[in-house]
Amino acid sequence: MTDCAGSTPLAPATPAAPALADLLATFHPDFGNENPWEFRTEVASGWCAPERMRRIGERLAADGHFEQAQAMLQSAVDMANDQSSVAWALRATFSLARLLAPTNPLRARALLAHALADCKEGQDTIDVRTAKAFAQRLDDAARGSAIRSGHLQGQS
Repeated sequence: MTDCAGSTPLAPATPAAPALADLLATFHPDFGNENPWEFRTEVASGWCAPERMRRIGERLAADGHFEQAQAMLQSAVDMANDQSSVAWALRATFSLARLLAPTNPLRARALLAHALADCKEGQDTIDVRTAKAFAQRLDDAARGSAIRSGHLQGQS
């Protein structure tokens, strides 16, 4: 593994520093150990664990393991909520909503609405703006679908 510039080798995570690997993985997926099959449950209670779990969930989804990705992302959301970490919860919920949107856009939108409602501060952050934009796209798609089926025109 190399640094961001691609020149300095970084030491892989060692068993003595699993929490450090998890912390580093919140900054960039190439830092720390991002192998989802080697996720260490003993550090899953750390403050950055929801973000680490979110990144693993996204990696699982990218590799086509959608059920495992959904489970990992839901665990990340639950853990972030348990920690009262609104920012981690929003990021994990956004990742989960993106995973669910193609097959269940209504659930994806509901999850995002709940997470965004918890965001009392930081309305100008990139995470909140991105989640709101995605929620709007889901709303627009639902409206377009309703128009095509005649539901918004008073037809049944």
